[in-house]
Amino acid sequence: LPELPSERRARYEALSIKSDDIELYVKERIFGDFFDLVVQGYDPARILLASNYIGNDLVKIVRDMQKRDTVLIDTMPISTEYFRQLIDLIAEKKISSRSAKDLLALCISENAAPATLAEERGMFSSNDPELLSSVIDTIISENPSVVAEIKAGKISAMEFLVGRSMKALKGAGEPVQLRAEIGKKLGL
Repeated sequence: LPELPSERRARYEALSIKSDDIELYVKERIFGDFFDLVVQGYDPARILLASNYIGNDLVKIVRDMQKRDTVLIDTMPISTEYFRQLIDLIAEKKISSRSAKDLLALCISENAAPATLAEERGMFSSNDPELLSSVIDTIISENPSVVAEIKAGKISAMEFLVGRSMKALKGAGEPVQLRAEIGKKLGL
């Protein structure tokens, strides 16, 4: 006997899945079944991470494919194995959230493993303190007016420096870490 929608909804609620994602998984079995396969054996944090990427990023890609090709998709455009690998890379902080979105699209378009694509394209997060420090020093020296705004109290201007640093690192920096390093260098 197949699982009833109310049973499925209750099961997802017990996992603390966002209500929008629960509705997606209950109403569109293709997403719910994919989610169930992806999260087998995952801890609660990875379950929520996987749900976030399915409910936001993967669903957008699938909807765009359906509009472009004007057909309903009956199978996911990425294997559960590759999607799990992507979630593991994010959870282990080997790639940034920005890189993850790009990597998901690449995995789908090239039908290749996330780690392979991340390696080929230099998408792994850079945890090299010397590299981060050097990049941040360069970005700070190239943007004195932004630095002045930050020091004058406009903390939101720091996002510009974070963005420039991410660009210089080709998406391989972790925004939280960059913010902290920039703040430290600016004495904040």
